[in-house]
Amino acid sequence: MALNVEGFTIEKGIEVTPNTAGGAKGRWARICEAMEAGDSVLVASASERSSLVIRINAQPGHKAVTRKEGNKIRVWKCVGENKTQKFIQD
Repeated sequence: MALNVEGFTIEKGIEVTPNTAGGAKGRWARICEAMEAGDSVLVASASERSSLVIRINAQPGHKAVTRKEGNKIRVWKCVGENKTQKFIQD
């Protein structure tokens, strides 16, 4: 049985299909994994900042901190727990 809400169909009983990407990681995942706590990256746009922040915050025990530097944005990988991680774990 499907349920229509706000123009979207909510479906039950649909199996998750296998990942066809073969576990390939995107550039932000690779950058994030190469970073250690205290490392930073200077990015050119808010979109790039968001992509890296999401990756850092997804790692348990780490949180992203950002600051504007001229027309660019610096993103640090710091030790700590972010609110999203805490919410997901509860």
